[in-house]
Amino acid sequence: MNAGPWELLGLRPGADERSVKRAYAALLKKTRPEDDPEAYQRLRETYEHALALARRHAAQAEPVAEAAGAVMVEAAVVETAVVEAAVVEAAVVETAVVETVMVEAAGAAASDVQAAEVPVPPAMPDEMALRRQAWSDAAPLWQDFLEHWDADRRLSLDTIAGGGSPLSLLGHEALEVMAARSCASDDCDPALREAVVEYFRWHEDHRHMERIDGDTVHHVLDRYRADLAFLDLYARYDANVLSALVANEPPRFALRLADSSFVGGMRQAVRQVRWQAPELLGFRLDRTVFEWWEQRVLAPRITLQLIVLCVVAGLVLFGISAGVTGGSLDGWGWWRFLVCEAAALAAGAWVTFKAPPMAGALLRCKVEHVDPLLFGDRYLLGRYGWLAPFTVVTLAMFVPEPGAVLYAATAVGMAACAAAALFGASPALTMQGYALVAVSGLMLSGFMHEVFPGYHVVAFVGVVVCLQTLLLSHGMRQHDLGMAGPRLLAVRIGWLLGSVALFLAPYYMALPAGAALLLWLWVLGGVIIGSFSARLLIVLPAWFVLWLLAAAKRDLLAVQPETRVVALESLLLALAICMAQSLWRNRRAH
Repeated sequence: MNAGPWELLGLRPGADERSVKRAYAALLKKTRPEDDPEAYQRLRETYEHALALARRHAAQAEPVAEAAGAVMVEAAVVETAVVEAAVVEAAVVETAVVETVMVEAAGAAASDVQAAEVPVPPAMPDEMALRRQAWSDAAPLWQDFLEHWDADRRLSLDTIAGGGSPLSLLGHEALEVMAARSCASDDCDPALREAVVEYFRWHEDHRHMERIDGDTVHHVLDRYRADLAFLDLYARYDANVLSALVANEPPRFALRLADSSFVGGMRQAVRQVRWQAPELLGFRLDRTVFEWWEQRVLAPRITLQLIVLCVVAGLVLFGISAGVTGGSLDGWGWWRFLVCEAAALAAGAWVTFKAPPMAGALLRCKVEHVDPLLFGDRYLLGRYGWLAPFTVVTLAMFVPEPGAVLYAATAVGMAACAAAALFGASPALTMQGYALVAVSGLMLSGFMHEVFPGYHVVAFVGVVVCLQTLLLSHGMRQHDLGMAGPRLLAVRIGWLLGSVALFLAPYYMALPAGAALLLWLWVLGGVIIGSFSARLLIVLPAWFVLWLLAAAKRDLLAVQPETRVVALESLLLALAICMAQSLWRNRRAH
């Protein structure tokens, strides 16, 4: 009663479908339905169970050989057809026909078949009783599997549903139904649901389960797809997008909608859920929360990144106009500055709300033409080519008392360099980085007036913007240019030693006429090669103390250095402190 189908058929476990049919044909000659109906029914169930197991093993196994030849294939087809004819007609055909079919299955040539009297159909066992017995046999096995699976997640369903299972075909069917109903419950472990679905291969073919319990298996497959889609969301999107989607209720205020990176990620997530994984709305996500975010992120929206971009565009426009006309911020210059900024903001709003096709065209242009310039290794000159004209323009700004042409050219050139610097560093700049660049450009423009007196304020802002982008993108620049290793460390240490010498030089010797120019080039070189990961809580106090000591020493000098030299020395001191602490932190980290 507890023997498996393989033992009852006299086969080894895992036999193929052809061997099962041959063994069944051989046993069918000894067990005739008219002689022993119960034995015939048991043989029939054993055959169907073994046949199902053989087909499942064949579907799961990798193919190991090709067909032996057309002759063997034809023989197998004939043999299979004969055996299946014997299986179907065994209960109703004549005894002589059954014997003839068995002879054909064994490979012997059949000759004249004599008709015989049709026997009286045997009495079949009660089907309901067999099904009740099958459920009684399968229930303890499934319950035992659940208890052991909670303790050992590596436990396989082969222990109860594989080749060594004592269940009949009806018992195996009952086991599948029990597994489906367990997986359909809300408290089912997603890992168990995934293991059951993939073992029984319902995600590939569940037609047999549809005939038994279609609603349950459809519910299980929906949950299974929702589990996989949820894992895919976790792999694709950041924590901010996921936490917003899995919330239980919509937020009252959504300040994150001002962040274009968050809006872009949320827009992709809601489109994926809506068109690729709608099962998530039924089992994993709250539909009200999802529709709240969907309505807002798919609508045109002004973000902080757009505002910063418009402000930068307004600065560039103002720089170009001021450089051409040679104006300043006095009088109507402020009005011109405000008009340029308002025009840039209005253009950004118009593109966002009134010209969606243009916005789409700009996005496609960015993907097809701009992104290769930003991320492709072939276009390093496009990302860092602005350094050469930036250096030339800053050197030109050391000319005292510039004329109208130089005054306008430096303003226009520095505005263009600032725009190119922001473009090249955009992969490394976050929303906070753009804000820091904008604020520092406006705040430190007065400091740059001490270094480059007599030039336009747009040129001062452009210098600060370029320096700030270099500081914030040092990691990307080192990766792109291959600046790493002991050689770079030696260069940085040499720069630090040179900075100490240049900083102390005014207190022990008279500086030559080109000292300010040398100091500026040294500062610019340090910004390009430096690594700046220092803590401001250490840098600012150290700079303040050292600068006070230097100022006290400078007051004792008979000949005071010029103003731009003092300003450049303060900048050099800050950079040297930052680089020294960064090198120390990197050494401790390694």
